Amino acid sequence: MNDINNLNKKDQNVEYYSGHLYDRQNFFQFGLVKTFLSRVSLADEYVENIKRLSGEGVVIYALNQRSELNSLILYELFKRKGIPIPVYCHGMNMSFWQPPREMFKYFWSSFRRRFGKEEDAWEGKLSYLEKTVSERKSIVIHLGESEFIENRSAESAMASLLNVQKKVDFPVFIVPVLVSYGRRREKEEESMINILFGQAEHTGSLRRLITFIRYSGNAFVIPAEPVKLSEYLDPNKSKTTETIVRELRGELIDRIDKEKSSIVGPVLKSREELIGMVMSDESMKTFVADFAEKEKKNKLAIKKVVRRYLYEIAADYSETAIAIWRRVLSWLWNDIYDGLSIDVEGMARIRNISKKMPFVIIPCHRSHIDYLLIHYVFYKHNIPLPFIAA
Repeated sequence: MNDINNLNKKDQNVEYYSGHLYDRQNFFQFGLVKTFLSRVSLADEYVENIKRLSGEGVVIYALNQRSELNSLILYELFKRKGIPIPVYCHGMNMSFWQPPREMFKYFWSSFRRRFGKEEDAWEGKLSYLEKTVSERKSIVIHLGESEFIENRSAESAMASLLNVQKKVDFPVFIVPVLVSYGRRREKEEESMINILFGQAEHTGSLRRLITFIRYSGNAFVIPAEPVKLSEYLDPNKSKTTETIVRELRGELIDRIDKEKSSIVGPVLKSREELIGMVMSDESMKTFVADFAEKEKKNKLAIKKVVRRYLYEIAADYSETAIAIWRRVLSWLWNDIYDGLSIDVEGMARIRNISKKMPFVIIPCHRSHIDYLLIHYVFYKHNIPLPFIAA
């Protein structure tokens, strides 16, 4: 009887929150999506970096926006890779994925908490966050999409992490994480496929789920450069907590955006828009007028010829073509050739360059195989695909 009473008391001391993740997931729900989650990739270089950080302190994963799906992706991927898994997702409801017993206890705890003040319940969540991080357990926070839009959940989590760092004797690392459902490059024109399945980054839960299932084979995770809170706090001691939180949040969002830009490149203009820009250039107008006068030809006829040449030159990026050629080239390198030997460290250096500035690739000779090979290797290493100028 005493043992039962002790167990009941122990259970009463356990805190149950919707954001908690357990080693044992809800089999029925989790089993349905695990097939898709297992397709998400993470480069070995990032695995080693996170392991090194976790050996020095505690790692906090920061998503750009609130997303239960992305949190689940991080949990499954990091568990598979043997790196610290998040045990709690602040500001996100993960109860659907919890084991039935824990899910029921969360609902009961939540029901009991509703009889208290809402502010007390909120402070309880923040206290739980601080307690979890103080025990050197990893968690997931979200950044609220934009530093210009107030977000109570994102800002309070950041303030709590700063508070933890002031109390503990180990470093707290915040790692901003990019979760991408493939390498699709955005165009300034919308297509029906984009409308149906979503190409924008900030989409609803259902639209995000459909997009992920459709492109899960190409999905990947890239941790951006981490922020060490102890080092970040030192030069900002004179600032208010509110200012530090706002600036830190903006810095983390910026690092995720840079990773995304370094992979897919900037938003593309359509072929027609590129042609229109060139045709409206003053130097082009002057050339057409002078050439028409010199050749004694109608100006409209010259413009038609110029437009035809520009149509041949202007790039028309196609995701469908990229997907087809990726499969064809994978077969080519591995079945016709003896595979590829790639300088992984060199690829990492090129990725770092792509984050800072445009770059030009100059092969040592002209070959149709060269540009196919370069595009394939860049795609595999999450580097923006170059356009061919010559």
